[in-house]
Amino acid sequence: FDTGKDPVFPDLAFSLPTHIFPACTNHERRRRVVGVGVMNHFDAHAPGQHDRQAAYDAYLEKMSDFTAWLIDHGYGVRILQGDVKHDGPVRRDLRARLEKRGFRYDPAGIVDEDSASVEELLAQLVLTDVVVSPRFHNLILALMLSKPAISISYDPKHDALLEGFGLGKYCQPIDNLNIDRLIHQFIELERNFGKSPLPRQRTAEYRNLLDEQYRLV
Repeated sequence: FDTGKDPVFPDLAFSLPTHIFPACTNHERRRRVVGVGVMNHFDAHAPGQHDRQAAYDAYLEKMSDFTAWLIDHGYGVRILQGDVKHDGPVRRDLRARLEKRGFRYDPAGIVDEDSASVEELLAQLVLTDVVVSPRFHNLILALMLSKPAISISYDPKHDALLEGFGLGKYCQPIDNLNIDRLIHQFIELERNFGKSPLPRQRTAEYRNLLDEQYRLV
C-alpha cells in the first residue's frame, strides 16, 4: 500500500474537552511534587517466564531507586496509575519494595491513590510539578497541563510524542533504563523547562488537527 499521502493525526486524547482540565496552581505547595507512573512491564523479547519476571523485577527495582532518590532530595512523590486493570499490583509491589527500604508512604511524602477516570487522573496530575512515566496517557495529559515530562518508553510513540513538544532528549527505553541518566535528565529538565509556551501551542495545534480528522471522517 502506498501511504505517502496518508495523513497522520495526534492521539485522540488531545481533543478532550477543555472544561475537564483543572487549573494549575502550585504556589501553596511546601515542596515540589513528582508524579511517578508505573506499569506492569514485562520485556516482550525475554525468552521465557523466568526472564520476563527478572525483567519486571529489574524495572521495579530501578523505579524504587529513583523514587528513593526523590525522597532523599526533598521531593514529594505522587504515584500515578495509567491502567485501572493492570497497574494496581505494580503499585503494591513498588510500595512493598520501598517499605522494605524503610520508606513509609505518609511520613516520606509519598501519595498513592486510585484513579478510575480521566477526571480523577487529571486531578492528581495537576498536583504535580514534573511527571516521569511509562504510561502514554500519563504523559499526554501532563503535557496538556503544561507539565514537564520524562518518558520511560516502551514504544516509539512515546519518543515521537515528546519530540513534538521539544522534549525528545528526555526519553529512555524501559528495557534499558539507566537511573543515573534518569536523574541527570530530571535535574536538567527542571532547570530548563521554565515557562515555555510550547506545550500550550502544541496542544492547540493538535486539537485543530483532530478537528480536521473528525471532519474528514
